[in-house]
Amino acid sequence: MAANGDRTRELLNQHTDRLELLARHLWTSETLGAETLEQLTEWTATQAKQGRRIICVDPITAAARTGKPWVADLAFLRSIKRTATDYGCSVVLVTHPQRGVTEPTRENLAGSAAYERFSETIITLANHDDKEATVKTSMGTIPMKHNRTVRIEKARNGRGTGCRLAFRFDSDSLTMSEIGLIVKEDK
Repeated sequence: MAANGDRTRELLNQHTDRLELLARHLWTSETLGAETLEQLTEWTATQAKQGRRIICVDPITAAARTGKPWVADLAFLRSIKRTATDYGCSVVLVTHPQRGVTEPTRENLAGSAAYERFSETIITLANHDDKEATVKTSMGTIPMKHNRTVRIEKARNGRGTGCRLAFRFDSDSLTMSEIGLIVKEDK
């Protein structure tokens, strides 16, 4: 943004209405008054009662846990699951890999093992330099370069678990484009 001030202002002016609409649905921990897992549980329930269809907490690891972390995380996940079931909404919890991990997997999520064990779906996003893979696309199976890999680490019904999807992130437009299903990683 700093290097493209004129373009940034142009885009902000062009999309002001949409950005303001989006901003009405975003909160920070300071505006929420929710800094613990217990407070986030209450906030999530309030959002669900108000009819929110998708509720996202990013990152869940910023919330303070009281007592034993593995007990607090499990209680939080059970409460969140109950809210999602009772109100027919989806709750998306964003976390990061543990410190020092370069290849994210479901086994190295930050937080306790409860997130791996009791989440219904886990998706990881790996950023990397361009690499080539054989990718199944709508136009056939071909070698293609990608700089992001989305891996389905866990899926509710098991179908899709282990699949990897190739994406291309464009830093100029801040957009990601799906390339296709990775069928073979090229060496």
